[in-house]
Amino acid sequence: MMKPIILSFLLIAGVTAQAQVKISVGPTRPDGFAIVTKKEVTQWSTTTKTYGLLHVATKDTVLPCDYQNMFYTNDAGLYITQKSYDKNGLYSAPDRKFLLPPEYTTIESQYGYKGLYRVRKPDASNNDKWGYANIKGEFVIPLQYAYLGDLNQGLICFSNDNKKYGFINLQNEVVLPAQYAYATSFYNGLAVVALEKGGKYGAVNKKGKTVIPYAYDGLSGFYKNYASVYKVDNKTGSKLYGAIDPKNKLVLPMQYDNVIPEGQGLFTVQKNINYGIMDSTGTTVMPIEMPVQPKYADGVIIVSAKDKRQGIIDNKGKWIVKPEYDYISSARHQKDLFYGQLPGKTIRVLDRTGKTVIERKNVQTQIIGKTKILFVGTDKAEVFDLQGKLLKTFAQVTINPFITTFTDKEDSLIIGYGSTIQHINLITGEKQMLDVTRADNITDDGIFLAQNSKGYFFYDYTGKQLNDSAYAVATRFSDGRAVIQKKKNEAPALINRNFQIVKKADYLQYYSGYFSEGIARIKSPIFGYPSLFDISYIDKQGKELFKIERLEGAGDCIGGVIRMKVVGEYCFVKPNGEYIDIGGKYVSGFDDAGDFSEGLARAKYLKWGYVDTAMKKVIDYLYDDVTDFSKGAALVRQNNQLFLIDKQGNRIDQNNYQGYNGSKDGYFAVKKNGKFGIIDNKGKQVIPFEYDICIPPSEGLAFVKKNGKVGAVNFSNKTVVPFEYDNADVFKNGYARVIKAGKYGLVDKTGKLVLPPEYKGISDVYKGNVVTETADGTRTVSLK
Repeated sequence: MMKPIILSFLLIAGVTAQAQVKISVGPTRPDGFAIVTKKEVTQWSTTTKTYGLLHVATKDTVLPCDYQNMFYTNDAGLYITQKSYDKNGLYSAPDRKFLLPPEYTTIESQYGYKGLYRVRKPDASNNDKWGYANIKGEFVIPLQYAYLGDLNQGLICFSNDNKKYGFINLQNEVVLPAQYAYATSFYNGLAVVALEKGGKYGAVNKKGKTVIPYAYDGLSGFYKNYASVYKVDNKTGSKLYGAIDPKNKLVLPMQYDNVIPEGQGLFTVQKNINYGIMDSTGTTVMPIEMPVQPKYADGVIIVSAKDKRQGIIDNKGKWIVKPEYDYISSARHQKDLFYGQLPGKTIRVLDRTGKTVIERKNVQTQIIGKTKILFVGTDKAEVFDLQGKLLKTFAQVTINPFITTFTDKEDSLIIGYGSTIQHINLITGEKQMLDVTRADNITDDGIFLAQNSKGYFFYDYTGKQLNDSAYAVATRFSDGRAVIQKKKNEAPALINRNFQIVKKADYLQYYSGYFSEGIARIKSPIFGYPSLFDISYIDKQGKELFKIERLEGAGDCIGGVIRMKVVGEYCFVKPNGEYIDIGGKYVSGFDDAGDFSEGLARAKYLKWGYVDTAMKKVIDYLYDDVTDFSKGAALVRQNNQLFLIDKQGNRIDQNNYQGYNGSKDGYFAVKKNGKFGIIDNKGKQVIPFEYDICIPPSEGLAFVKKNGKVGAVNFSNKTVVPFEYDNADVFKNGYARVIKAGKYGLVDKTGKLVLPPEYKGISDVYKGNVVTETADGTRTVSLK
């Protein structure tokens, strides 16, 4: 069957014929730039993210969203771009140029050192070479080393062959020659080294003097004057950990499964799956009974009880906050504040004495900033000062808690909002915000299905909610019927427009199709075969009409028959389950087939032809491709010729066409001499062949594309809807959707723009009413 290229088709639930594009602007950096994210979601729910760069004040795109990722650096105005994992570059946004072209495998900012970048790039032999570049993109250490580590305490670990390691300084001078089989960076003036691969570990100072002898099977770097060490038990092969000071004094015996120096003379020790806390004198601060590893926060420690509830102790083990929280975390910018969650999503901000500063329920996220505290729920954001005083409340119908945050200066709040659903009466202009986050199209029943965090709800076309309590699962209405499940684990039920149960399934089934001509289909899983289903068809009372086992494909009832696929062949079935045979065959045996239209169906038996509802061949199997009939005419392709035929198979005229883009109500969008136009069912030209693309007219108007823009013309080829849109849908009930810059608007048959192109989705118009969906986004509000 020929598949037409349509301009677009929209369902408000988010299924479109083209990708949905969402542009998000990240927080403004102190340098005045912001990273921009473009997210494209296709009709198959495949998501693609790309990144670019924006100058916020001028709204100027510095870098388009062509990058796989983008990172800010320690240096104002400099960004690391990533085309792919091995195509990284260093970009200067103020200068609008690359300091390092996007051809490096690695570019890394050096922690604690501004203007310095560790880089890696393969040479001509595809061997990795490392070097260091400065803020100007100049190499202070050339790309000549097989390995370079991070810069720590003025020295960099290097290797020329990845076998022996030494240390150089930033002047590229060798300080310690490459003589070690293993070496770490310097910490607290010492580097852990080994002289032989698989040998014992020790530590040297910056002059290369051995400070810790080569006596350990494992040695960590020194942290706050202590290091953990281990030796392997020759009998069991297990590692026994202890701790030493810089003079190699053993301060904790080698008897633990792990030892972690934490500073202030404290150590986390582990045996089996539990943790404890010891000090440098060997005194137990917390016994080895904690199921969760403790977290240290400037003199206090977040610990867990045996039931995993968390609390806070001081360095001596005294309880400051009793262990009653699901979790407790320290504040990033406030060393004297903590936040904890109690059961039931109650969040408390606590000070170092254990006093509650703020308490809020149903919190989705919280931020303790440098000057303010933010609590975000699904419908409001609250801002407090550090003493717990409420400063401002921002209420919103739908709020995205995960992208709602402070600006860098905390003088404004960036509020993220999700999709909002609005009912609009186009006649009166009245607007009503609905408490849902998704909505389906308005059906011919005048009802639409919507969803929020509670579940599914039905609304009529005026925006009135029809069911009081939410359903766990629901389908849209068709032919006055819908399917609901009050709970996910219960069998579905068929309901009428009064929400009365017509029939409840006897066991778990899946309603896989809507009602068409009073019939719908149900899928039932086959026990032991999770990917296979039996198909049943029911009437509007829920009565099973017939069942077909292990069906490959099942359609809707159209024209009084149902198209199916069984054992690789297409056939047709009556509503009572009786196969419509050809010559006594069990199935009709078509290679392919379409649904019925005007009493005939496309059927392929090596070539395409047409059959009637009795499976009688009406038009012989002669064609390479065919369309459905529309007002007594169809397009067929034979011997590279595309032309019109009638329902007897007679050629209507002698015109030949180059392409096809759909038909409706006896009008066909076809291509001739490289351009598209419209013909009727007699082959008469209705709209001239002068457009790049067009779709068949609806309600007397056809959308066409010319010079890259879409507009609508009438049968006199007069422009009614101006050529200023990127895409459009057909007219229905006097209105049509138009698309501009990825957003949807609505026009009427006079060409008037009824709704501006600013929506993520717009439903069909039903008695002058529509449902709209706004796109996710952000807004910035001042806290002053």
